[in-house]
Order: sequence, then C-alpha cells, then structure tokens
Amino acid sequence: MLSMHTSLPFFACHPMSNAPALFSSPCFPCPPWAVLLLLLFSLLRVFRVLRGQCSCSCSFLSSVFFVSSVGSALAPALFSPPCFSCPPWAVLLLLLLLFSLARRAQIYYFTFMNSSINMVVTDLDGTLLNSDRRVSTQDRMTLEALHRDNILRVIATGRSLYSFNKVIPLDFPIDYLIFSSGAGIMHWQKQQMLRKQSLHRDTFLPIVQWFQEQQFDFMIQHAIPDNHCFFFHGKGEDNPDFHRRIKIYSEHAEPLNGELPSMTEACQLVAIFRKDDLRWHKIAAAVPDLTVIRATSPLDHSSTWIEIFPKTVSKSQSAQWICDNFQTGTPLTLAIGNDYNDLDLLHWADHARVANNAPAAIKSQFPVVRSNNHDGFTHAVHQLMQ
Repeated sequence: MLSMHTSLPFFACHPMSNAPALFSSPCFPCPPWAVLLLLLFSLLRVFRVLRGQCSCSCSFLSSVFFVSSVGSALAPALFSPPCFSCPPWAVLLLLLLLFSLARRAQIYYFTFMNSSINMVVTDLDGTLLNSDRRVSTQDRMTLEALHRDNILRVIATGRSLYSFNKVIPLDFPIDYLIFSSGAGIMHWQKQQMLRKQSLHRDTFLPIVQWFQEQQFDFMIQHAIPDNHCFFFHGKGEDNPDFHRRIKIYSEHAEPLNGELPSMTEACQLVAIFRKDDLRWHKIAAAVPDLTVIRATSPLDHSSTWIEIFPKTVSKSQSAQWICDNFQTGTPLTLAIGNDYNDLDLLHWADHARVANNAPAAIKSQFPVVRSNNHDGFTHAVHQLMQ
C-alpha cells in the first residue's frame, strides 16, 4: 500500500488536480496506520453517541473525526485523474457537506431506525429551555427528526400563551401546545385554539374569600386567551417573588383593593408562598373538587406556587385528550419534565424521564437524563430509542 508521502509525486504529475496536496505532507502528514486508528476511534465515539453514553460535544467531535479520517484515507485516490479533477476549495466544501450529513444522520438514526414511541410530551422551563431560556441546536434537531418519523411533538407548560410566545417563535417545530398546565390546548402549526377551560365565578369567589381570610398572597387570572392579565391581593408582608411577578406584569396587573372581581370566569388562581412558608399544604384539602398544582417558582426558583384549576385540567389529561382526538393506533408516549407540576404527566406516560436539574424527590421516582443545560431532552429521546 502506498503511503500519502509516496503518492505525492504521482499527483504532482497532474497539475489540474490540486486536492491531494491538502492531504499530503506538509499539509496533512499522516501515515495509513494513523488514519486507520483515527477511523476506529471515531467509529467508537459514534457508537457511544448512539448508545447515549456521550455528550453532544462528543457527538460533534465524532463527526469531525469520522469525516476527517475517511477523507484522509480516500481523498488521494478519489481526487486523482482519471477518477476526479477538483480544486482544493471544492474538496473543502465536500468535506463540510459530509460533516453536515454525518451530524444529521446521527439524529435521524434514533427516530427512523429505532422508533418505539409515537408521541413525545416535554415540559418547557427547566427541561427544553436551558438556563438562558433558549432551546439548544441539538434539541431542535431532535424535534425535527421526530417529525420526519411521524412522532407527535407536544410541549406541556405552566406558562400562559402570552408568556410562551415571548420565548418560542411561531416556526418552532412542535405539533401541539398544552399551556397553563392544561387549561388550554393549541394546534401550533395552524395557530388554532382547540380547547380552553375556566373556573366559573360561583366556583372561584368562595376560594378568593377564603384566601383573604388566610392572608395568602394570590392572583386571579383572567380567562384564556387573556390569562396573563390578573387581579392581585397581598397582605403586605415580605414576599419578594409575589411582588416580582406583579412588577413583570405591571401593565396587566390590577389590585383588588378589598373588592371582589367583576369577572364571570377565571382561568386559575395562583397563590405564592416563600420557601419557608408551608401554609400551602392547607389548600388541597380545602378544595377537593378542583385540581391543585404545585410548582417551583420560575422567577426565583425557590418559592412555591400553588395553582387552582377546574378538576378536568392537568398536563396529563390534556395529553390524553390529544391522544384520543389526534393519535391513530395505540399511543406509546414519552414524557420529560423537571418539576412538581410535571408529576401527573410523568406518571401518566408509558415512559418518563426527568432532567438532572430536577429536585431530588422527583429524581428518586424516575430515570434521570442530562440537565436542561446539556441537551437533556435529546438524551431522553436517544436513551429510549436505542
């Protein structure tokens, strides 16, 4: 076998073909045995990525190693007359194309070759969104790959539609949005409201009066689609997270001032408690005929939010509604979450995964994947589809 060094004079005889110079000394002084080792190493790394044992940076490096090693081994033969005549810039473009195809093939492999589910439901904050409130490139590529294999993609979030639109663009690759913890369901691509639920005045007014008696700090959210607007009532003591939320929504917040609200419907009630204030335990027993959802504050990440909805509202019930109305065949579901308001969804799904940034009490109940800052969503999908 000729090494790259010994083949240089052969290519020098053909001035129309400059590509081999890129892979010859001094540009790329690599003997055949080193190319083989590089190829074996890159194949091993790709295998580990496919098994879900490597990080996304490892996936990136494995693609680089694979393309570079294959290119190093084959370029001297492929780009020699009479097979091919190509300038160096074209060779570089071809290698970039190979790299892109290798990256996409890794993502597509998990869904097209190993599909064992037909619906993925993920939480947003702390799961799909990283700490910068962005979706990583890797996680977006995974969502696109799920679509190619006809797997439904659903986001289930506690955010209102107004709040969701602040962090997710209209062209985001999902099929359905469950927002306000299940009070609303939207077909995302069509931007069509499919379902919305609310509390009637006769139901929420007695709770408002009881909240006032208990001196809770709380909000009464308007009905969908305006449930980013609210009335608020506070006892005036120190509750930074409560006042922070009012400040964020100052244009949409109105104090009760001792009067009962005039609204006939409300999407939900939200009571906010400091981390050391455990009075929230009283609420579930006080309203047994309604859904009570506990969530960690998305603002200070320590306060407790208690939300009250109609009994028919929850992330899991909304996910089941999507299955019943838009899923053909037996639903096989994967749910991914990170907080207490995801528990009903995680228990409902056929397969559940929690991000590593979840509270210890939740991680003890479900298999754990990487955190939201390290493509935990992609890790969960890959782990299940091995």
